[in-house]
Amino acid sequence: MTLKEMRLYQKAYKKRFLNKEREIYQLAFLNRLANATTRDGKRYHFEKFEDFYNAKERAREVLGEKITNKKLLERARNNLNYKKERGLLDGR
Repeated sequence: MTLKEMRLYQKAYKKRFLNKEREIYQLAFLNRLANATTRDGKRYHFEKFEDFYNAKERAREVLGEKITNKKLLERARNNLNYKKERGLLDGR
């Protein structure tokens, strides 16, 4: 097995793990429907499943993917260019 194949196998394993984990959280969510309410007993603590389990964020954590925000990156580049033009960088 090559290194590339091994990495692909590991990624597939992690995705299967995520799917199984999601099933577990969905089961817990269904249990919540029957039991979990606020202290006054009128409202649930979590209104939606997404409040309980953020699948996209959890996938990023498990797969090691970085969050890229184009606006934030552009703002950082503009800030760096501004500091270079003004000579405000201290050489780090």
